Formats: sequence, structure tokens, C-alpha cells
Amino acid sequence: MKTRIRVAFAFSIALAACSSSTQSNNTGVPSLQDASSEVADSGSSDSAAASDAPSDATNDASSDVGDSGAVDGEANTALAILPAPTTTLPPLHVVGNTFQDPSGNTIILRGVAIPDIASVALWSGGVNPRIDEVLQTMPAHVVRLPVYPRTVPNGGYPYYSPEPYPIGPAAPKQSYTIADVSAQDYVTSVLQPAVDYATSKNLYVIVDYHQIDNTLASDGGPSGSGQDAIAFWTQIAPVFSNYPNVIYEAFNEPIDTSATTSAGGWNAAYTRFAQSLVTVIRAGAPDNLIVVGSPSWSQYPNASSGLDGGNIAMTGHTYPGNYPGKGNAFKTRVTAAAASIPVFLTEWGFEIGDASASATLDTPDLSWGTDLQQTVEDGGESWVAWVADPSWGPPMFTADGGVTEFGIFTQSWLTEDVDADWVQ
Repeated sequence: MKTRIRVAFAFSIALAACSSSTQSNNTGVPSLQDASSEVADSGSSDSAAASDAPSDATNDASSDVGDSGAVDGEANTALAILPAPTTTLPPLHVVGNTFQDPSGNTIILRGVAIPDIASVALWSGGVNPRIDEVLQTMPAHVVRLPVYPRTVPNGGYPYYSPEPYPIGPAAPKQSYTIADVSAQDYVTSVLQPAVDYATSKNLYVIVDYHQIDNTLASDGGPSGSGQDAIAFWTQIAPVFSNYPNVIYEAFNEPIDTSATTSAGGWNAAYTRFAQSLVTVIRAGAPDNLIVVGSPSWSQYPNASSGLDGGNIAMTGHTYPGNYPGKGNAFKTRVTAAAASIPVFLTEWGFEIGDASASATLDTPDLSWGTDLQQTVEDGGESWVAWVADPSWGPPMFTADGGVTEFGIFTQSWLTEDVDADWVQ
């Protein structure tokens, strides 16, 4: 028999999966309020307070910005490769449909995400205090750290980080200052400190390339945003290749719902793109786990994609607007994929009532959460809840320092499972 250890290691500092339509306040800093579009088959809740969940009506039009595919000449510059950190966390590898440690234990990662790490650092007191705030009440063991490029089209609700990774089209003029830093400066001053602090807290870390856009052009080749993702991982993959606790999430939410991708499913063109991401990551990081997104806002995890590179998992993003609706199609897809490949739900969340600006996130009571919990417990998927913040949605915290019903639910689930051992 094999011990199946549920590790709440995944404190996902998700540099926001949320879409964000920002509004300025009298401080010159955008107020982060829910401003997401309606749910389609998408399950994303990105937002500097907005939900990542876009609508079918805006799916394809929103990708035009990203298609410019501006990539700095600096994107070809090699970054410093960091030495292995001091940590007792073991490296994980894929065996069948599980993550395992070197001793053969099956590891299930559970944790939370914080939004755009640059915005948290500049506007919300810093990443380290946010991690501490989470760990005071949530026994997480994995954190998702989203890294935003300059422009995130996000289904027609664009978001512009105050200090983006320097890749992609420049943001239009905003009411707040957008820092222009080099790739090395971003790693040194923004990303590495967050990864190192999370590592010091004994957390696994997901470095998430947080783009929400079409990855494919009309000819089936990579779009501008697709090219940017390849350039990003060419630089970043080697940087943390010596960190046994770092996981790479290749592309947060591909949209690609046009006929090019068979109306949201995988086709040969998307498989080629996904393989190109895996290949470039593997060139710089031979061993780190890779989590691969899928068309329609990471709604189509695919166990039969044939991706080559090893240590590969699929992701799925889910919110009340896309599950359990549509005949439980998302649940069916996740269950089918998880039978033969690890599935890591790197975003899920909800708001009770109609508190958000988008029906995508809203549910009348906790039954949506308890149904998801039962499904995930049955399948043994790893997960990261979105989002540990009072402003981005769906929020786990309140503006006065309290915890929302979603936050309480996440705390409870993590607490139930933190010391649980399963026999597989």
C-alpha cells in the first residue's frame, strides 16, 4: 500500500488570475473592484477585484491587444540562474495521475493564491506580510505567485500591473504610474523575494505566467501573447530550476474559443503551442513540475494531449458560473483527465449572494463549495483557492481585516486536510 499524503503546501501567490477593470480613486491608484464580464464556459476569476470570468461575447475581440506580440530585445537576455535554496521540501515528480516525492509518497498540494505580486508589493503592504496573514489562519502548503506581463487583455477587461514583467505590448496611459523595469530587476526585486520568502515558510510555490488571451493566431501559429509566453519562459525557466519546491504554470488562461481550437477543445494547433511551452521550459528547467492550461480559460484539461517532456500536470479553473452548469461538463472533463494525469485546480472560488459585479462568482449558499469539495476529495486533485485579498475577487478577506464566507470555507477545508493521510 502507498501512503497518500495531503500536503497543504500550495500557497498560491497567484499574481491574479482575475480580470481587472480598474477605476481610479483620488490617490491615483486604481481601486480594485469586481469588474469582470459574464461567465461563458470560462472559469476564471481574475480581477484586481474582478473575476477572471469573461463572456462568450468578448472572447475573441479581447485578444487583439495581445496579438501585437511586442517582445523586448531584452527578452533574449539570459537571467541569472539562482542556486538551490535551503529547504527540506522534496522535489515532486509525476507518476501516473499523481505527484510523488522521492520516497514514493503521493503528495496532494492544497493552498491559496494572492493577486498580482507587484500590486500587492506596491499597494497592499507587501507580499511577505500577505503570506504571513494567510498562514496565521490557513494551514496552506502551496502558494501561487502570478507574474503579469505589461498588458493582460482578459476578455475585454484589460489589466495593467503597476510593475509588470517587461514583455508584451506597453500599457496605455493610466491614472497611476507603471514602473518600467528590466527583466533582471523584476526577478531580483519582485519575484525572487516572494519565492524565497514563501520557501522559507516551507511552501511549494507556483510561478504563474498570468496572461489571459488567445494563444493562437488565425493561421494556427502562436499569437502575440503566445510568442510572449515562449519568450517569458525562455528567460524565467532556468532562474528557479534549482528550486525543488517551484512549479511552473505555463499560461494562466488561454482563451482560444474560436474555430481554430474547435470551439474550446484541444486541436492540433493548440497542442503544438502547448508543446512549445513545455519544450522551452524543459530546456531551462529539466525537472520542475509544469502545469499546462487549456482553451476556454483553462476549462479543458486533456489527459490525451500527448505532450512530451515529463512531470506535466493539467490545470482547471472553476467558479459558480461555469460549474456545475452546462450539464456538469467541466466536472466530467476534470474527472476524465484526472483518471490518467494529475489535475491541479489552480483557481477556484465563490461569493455568497450577489456581492460581486459578475454572476460568474456568485452562488446563493455554500452548497456550491461543498459539492466542489466532495468532487475534489473523490478525485484527489491538488488545488489553489483564488484569492487571498480584500479587493480582488472573489475575496477571502474583508477590507476591515475580517474573513469572508469563502475565506472561512477555505480555512475549514485546509484545516480538515492538513494532517490527513490517505491509503491509496
